[in-house]
Amino acid sequence: LAEARTLLGLSELALANGDPGQAVVLGQQASDAFRDMGALLYDVRALNLLTEAHAALGDTAAAKAASDEAAALSRELAAGTQLS
Repeated sequence: LAEARTLLGLSELALANGDPGQAVVLGQQASDAFRDMGALLYDVRALNLLTEAHAALGDTAAAKAASDEAAALSRELAAGTQLS
């Protein structure tokens, strides 16, 4: 979990420092790791960051896909179908 959280933090820093491309690379790695571990709340956070990074790159389709995935996962978590 620590490595994935570090990737997410680095992704946030990349986005804040004006490098959305690097934010996407690191954010996707974090999202994949969180998903593999079942850390779904963290995955929602990573997906939200990916939404911002894709939007900053002007990739509205990828931003919408990440946003939709985050929203769907949030609904599952709220409904109690996923407990991580």
